[in-house]
Amino acid sequence: MKIDIDFSIFCSPTDSYGCVTGTLDFKEIPDVGETVKLFDLENRFNGFNGALKVEHFIREHNVLIFGGVVLNPSIAADLLAEELEKTYGLFVVKYCD
Repeated sequence: MKIDIDFSIFCSPTDSYGCVTGTLDFKEIPDVGETVKLFDLENRFNGFNGALKVEHFIREHNVLIFGGVVLNPSIAADLLAEELEKTYGLFVVKYCD
């Protein structure tokens, strides 16, 4: 089933890079608190392997909200954003330059 997703990318624990949104296919809706491997990234981005923790599910809008990912330096965030857009068809709204 297609479910909208939303999560943030940070350049540091306090410096927001941007927001990732889009639609992905799920066999079933994961539970809040569950860690889900969304992307096959093979630890190419500062150890981020593509797994994120489910923070909320908004049933009325069919949206899964995941915890954010922190990537430092910001070049790693740029590369991840590009990968998510090209490979997974997601949208990344960048907050900083």
